[in-house]
Amino acid sequence: MKEFNAEEVRIETASALEIVRPAQVERQYLAYIGLDVHKETLAVAVARAGRDWCEAHGVDYVFGLAKNNRLKATIGADMAQAKAHYEATGQAARAFKNFRYQTLKSWSCEPRVIGKAEHLAKGENPRFVVTSLPVDTMAARALYEQLYCARGDMENRIKEQQLALFADRTSTHEMRSNQLRLYFSSFAYVLMQTLRRLGLDGTPMAKAQCDTIRLKLFKIGAHIRISVRRVVMALSKSYPYTELFQRILHKLQRIPLRC
Repeated sequence: MKEFNAEEVRIETASALEIVRPAQVERQYLAYIGLDVHKETLAVAVARAGRDWCEAHGVDYVFGLAKNNRLKATIGADMAQAKAHYEATGQAARAFKNFRYQTLKSWSCEPRVIGKAEHLAKGENPRFVVTSLPVDTMAARALYEQLYCARGDMENRIKEQQLALFADRTSTHEMRSNQLRLYFSSFAYVLMQTLRRLGLDGTPMAKAQCDTIRLKLFKIGAHIRISVRRVVMALSKSYPYTELFQRILHKLQRIPLRC
């Protein structure tokens, strides 16, 4: 993706994996809250109440803000540059801007806000977050891409457990039985993560989701013969992932057992 930094006013190239990591990112956060809200009235209410609580308890925060005309006007020039760059290159362009923002009535101060001016093939894509982290501790791009966007990845992991490992099947009449179901789902997710880390690393399925792993590696037909000395598992010749299955199995077999 072609990107330009509005604060430095220059064009730079960075792939999705080559995220800017300034030295200020080294700061360790003892407590941090991330939240995303989309409705403007809810965003204002949550951000105000959330800021008050965080500031009273010494907790840093990053809250998503719903866009409005005032916010969009603040990054209007950056958005125009992003659009011009997209039209000239045909590639998505984005810029980040630091500024102070205060609502007309509800906020009593002007916290730091980061605006993302981005133009994609589908059009403009402005985003805003409000944070207590000062500029000298984390730059705008790093805060948005590394800290704030990590919230979305956490949500994806929760969704993965719900949909692929049935964490949402809590429909029994007893709380304990529902809790037991959730325990089983959580155990399964830990096993899946362990398999990703120890067996799938370096394979085409290194980043596969749980449902893909289940369908391609677990839910397969095999003929199993158990004797006194060994267990023999014969896969079907038509199984399309035999080579991958053997590669993963050999990786797991090389892991030393610990008691």
